[in-house]
Amino acid sequence: MRKKPVANKQSTSKASIQAFLPIKEIRNNLIFLKDGSIKAVLKASGINFYLMSTEEQDILVGTFQQMLNSLEFPIQILVQSRKIDLNNYLKSLEVFADNETNPLLKENYYEYIKFMKEVMSVSSIMDKNFYVVIPYFSDVLTKQKQGFLTSLLGSGPKESSSKDNLGNVSDVLGQRINSVAFSLQSLGIEARQLSTQELIELTYSCYNVDSPRVGIKSEDIRNSENSKSEA
Repeated sequence: MRKKPVANKQSTSKASIQAFLPIKEIRNNLIFLKDGSIKAVLKASGINFYLMSTEEQDILVGTFQQMLNSLEFPIQILVQSRKIDLNNYLKSLEVFADNETNPLLKENYYEYIKFMKEVMSVSSIMDKNFYVVIPYFSDVLTKQKQGFLTSLLGSGPKESSSKDNLGNVSDVLGQRINSVAFSLQSLGIEARQLSTQELIELTYSCYNVDSPRVGIKSEDIRNSENSKSEA
């Protein structure tokens, strides 16, 4: 008798997980959802709101409100807080400290490493990122009738990517991206569109919220040291 082929459990599990994800594919710096909608994502810088005066805060809030009211399409604001794993960073610092010939700098390295370990022992070090999701729907009027939240969640009518040429979609999204980025710039916020790889990493982090984020690598330290020596 011929044995039946044994299914790969990992492949089966991966396929079953993908069946529940709303994402169809990520390419051309865009996220294509299964409902037919397409999303572009901007990463925005933060501002020190609480360091501003009351008058400055009021002006900023008013300007932000005007920006939202001026938009002719919905947007979604995503704030992501992730725990940073600094163990590799501290190990790299220890290597620099061991190889440092200047006694004063060596001592400063060790003091800083000790301080960071004490901070990490009592609290988590978090990194906060801000994103603006800009959608595209071929049937905009139908989507608007369904409401803001329905549009963002992607539970509206089915769309076919063949209805809209990707070039036209990119043009429409490009105009919306420029509009949002320009408006944010007036608030003192810099924004840029995420690349395909960055979208993949963002999507992965959204579905793996418990995974720590390595915020600083040894290469960053080397670059920092080089910039100091050049200065």
